[in-house]
Amino acid sequence: MTSSFTITKRSPLFSELCRFVLFRWFAGMTVILGDVTNSYWVGWTDLHMKILMVGSAILSYNVFLWIILWRLPDNVESKLSPPVLAWIQIILDLFCLTLLVMWTGGISSPLLGLFVLHMVFASLLLSPMNAFLCAGAAILFVGLGFVFSDQWPSERSDELLALGWMLTLLLTVYLANHITQSLKRQETEVRNQHHRIKSILDTAADGIVTIDEEGIILSANPSAERIFGYDLDELIGENIRVLMPEPYRSENQDYIRQYLKTGKSEIIGSGREVSGRRKNGEVFPLDAAVSEVPLDEGRNFTAIVRDITNRKQVEEHLKQLNTELQRQQQALIQSEKMSAMGQMAAGIAHEIANPLASMDSLLQLIDRYPDRMKPDTVATLREQIERIGHIVQQMTEFAHPNETGWETVRLNEVVEGALEMVRYDHRLRSVEVVSQLSDEVETIRLIPSAFQQVLINMILNALDALENAAHPVLSISTRLEAKYCVIEITDNGHGIPDEIKNRIFEPFFTTKPVGKGTGLGLSISYSLIKQHGGSCVVESTLDKGTTFIIRLPREASPANEKSNQAGIPDSEKS
Repeated sequence: MTSSFTITKRSPLFSELCRFVLFRWFAGMTVILGDVTNSYWVGWTDLHMKILMVGSAILSYNVFLWIILWRLPDNVESKLSPPVLAWIQIILDLFCLTLLVMWTGGISSPLLGLFVLHMVFASLLLSPMNAFLCAGAAILFVGLGFVFSDQWPSERSDELLALGWMLTLLLTVYLANHITQSLKRQETEVRNQHHRIKSILDTAADGIVTIDEEGIILSANPSAERIFGYDLDELIGENIRVLMPEPYRSENQDYIRQYLKTGKSEIIGSGREVSGRRKNGEVFPLDAAVSEVPLDEGRNFTAIVRDITNRKQVEEHLKQLNTELQRQQQALIQSEKMSAMGQMAAGIAHEIANPLASMDSLLQLIDRYPDRMKPDTVATLREQIERIGHIVQQMTEFAHPNETGWETVRLNEVVEGALEMVRYDHRLRSVEVVSQLSDEVETIRLIPSAFQQVLINMILNALDALENAAHPVLSISTRLEAKYCVIEITDNGHGIPDEIKNRIFEPFFTTKPVGKGTGLGLSISYSLIKQHGGSCVVESTLDKGTTFIIRLPREASPANEKSNQAGIPDSEKS
C-alpha cells in the first residue's frame, strides 16, 4: 500500500522534488535534441520518430508535475502526489525509459543506469514496501522489453550484467528508503518542535516580539498583539519604534546602533521598567527583558514584555492605604499619649498646684507688707515659675505629635526621662522604685520621644499591676547583652495568667474594666519596638510579678532608620 505525506516549500524534500522535475526537463529535452541530431547525421527513420514521441511524452507529463509543485503553498501543509498520481508518474517514467533502453542497445544501453534515479524518486514518494515493488516493476518492464524486442541476454557476461543491474536497483531502494525515512523523522521532529514552540509562544501571558539588527519586527505573539492593540499583519515589517513613546522612539535606532558597535547596553541581557505605546497612542508602563539571539549571519533580539498597568495601579493604591494606615497608627499613638496623660492628670495638677500655692503666699505677703519684701522673694517666685514651666514643657513635649527623627542618645537618659514623666502619677508615691542603670550602656540610635512613650506605657501598665500589692516594688534596669542594649521593667504585682500571656500585645486586648484601658498601650509599644529593630518578651509568674524585657540593637541598621520614622507619615515630620 502506498503512502502519501504532507509537504511544504520549506520541507527538506521539496528541493529534492524540484531536482527531479528539473532532471525530467533535462532528460526530455536531451532525448529530443539527441534524436534530432542523430537523424541529421544518419537520416530520418521510424526509430527517430518513436524516440521523438517518447521525448515529447516526457515533457508533457512533466508539465503536469511542475504545475503541482508551483501551486504548492509556501508554509501551509498540503497533500502532494497522491498514491495514484505517484504510481502513474513512476510507471510512465519506467515505460518511457524501458523503450529508450530497448531502442538504444538493450542490456548495453547507456540509459540503463537512469533507472537508479527513479528508484530514489520512488523511495521519496512511496512507502518502503511499495518502493521495492517499484524496483520489481522496473525489472519486469525491462524483462518484458528484452522478450518483446528479442534482446534477452544470451551470453554469460550479459546475464551477470543484468543480475548486477537488478541488485543495484534493490540496493538503491534499500539505501534511499533508509535516508528517506530518516529525513521524514527529522521533518516530523522539526514540525512537532515548531508546533510546541508556537503553542508556548501563542499561549504565553507575556508579549514576545522579535526584531532584527535594524529594529524591524520579525514576529510577535498574540499577547503582544493584545498588549499593544495591533494585529500581527500591522506589526510585521514595522520598526519597533511604533511601540515606543517619545523620547525613546527617536533614540531607539541610535541605541541599537551603539549597542552593535560597543556591545554595551542597560537593558539587553537584563530587565527593567520601560514605557510602551499602544496603537491608540496610550502610553503605559511595561516590564521588558531583551535578549540577543546570535545567528549565522547577524543577530536578532527578542523582547519579553509585560503590561504592568494594573500592578502600578495596585501599588499606588497600596501606597495610599499605607499612608492612611500610618496616619491612623500615629493617631492611635497620640491617643495613647493622651490616655497616659489622663492617668497622670491628678499628679500633674498637684505638681502645678504646689508652686502656685507657694507663689500665692509670697504675693499675699508682698501685698500686706510691701516694705518688708525679702531680697530673695523675686528669686523664689522665678524658681516656682521655672518649676511650672518645666512641668508644662515636659507635658507639651510628650503630648505633641512626634516630629523628631533618629538620634544618637544615651539610653539611660531616655529611661530617666520616662521615670521623670511618670513621677506625676499619684500611684508612684506608694511604690518603691528601684533604678539600676548600667554605666556600660552608652549611646544608641533611636527616636527618643517614641521610645520614651514605650517606657511610659510599660511603667503605667506595671503600676496598674501593683495596685493591690502589699509592698509594691517597681524595678527598671539597663545592661549590655552581646549586640543588644537590654531594658527590664519588673513589678511584683499579680502577674499574668498563662492563658492570656500570648495575647497581651494584641490590639484592643485588655483585662481592665470598661473605661479603664484602651487595650492599645502594649500593642503600640510592641509596634514601636519592632520598628526600632528590637524585640520584647514578657516573663510572668502568677501572684509573683511580671518582667518586660526589651532588646534594642546597639547599632541601628539603615533599614530601621528608613522605616518611615517609626511609622510617622512624611507629612508630619516637617
